[in-house]
Formats: sequence, C-alpha cells, structure tokens
Amino acid sequence: MAINAVLDDLGELPDKIECISYRWIHRWLEKKEDVSNQLGINPGPDAPHISVAIHVFRIRVDYFEYEVTIKHQSILLKRL
Repeated sequence: MAINAVLDDLGELPDKIECISYRWIHRWLEKKEDVSNQLGINPGPDAPHISVAIHVFRIRVDYFEYEVTIKHQSILLKRL
C-alpha cells in the first residue's frame, strides 16, 4: 500500500526506490509523544497488536522522500 501510494503520486516508474525507515505506533497512544526509534527498520507489531497499529514508512524514490502513514485502509502521503 505504501509503495503504491508513492508510485501513484510520482506518476511514473522511478529508477530507484528504497524504504529507509519503518515504525509503528499503537493507535491508542497516537496522541501521545512517539518515543519509538524513528530511524531504520523497526520490527512490526506482534499478532495481538496488528489491528491497533498505525504503520509509518519513510520511502526514498529517486530524489524525493516521502512519509507514508497507514491507519486501517486510510493512507496519508506526505512529500518531504
């Protein structure tokens, strides 16, 4: 979903695409300060928390960088 959102925004196939960070936030804690490691690829949620996870990706495509947040089926795309 995250990659598709970025590709849709670009409108063309990039030469290079990479996920430079991934983290997840518990939906009940999203209003509180997020103290998770925001660099690198963090492990995803365990099975009991998969339904309450908000996934946050940082994706670099050619010369652009995006932050993609996925909450259920909703996608928020921000070009940085």
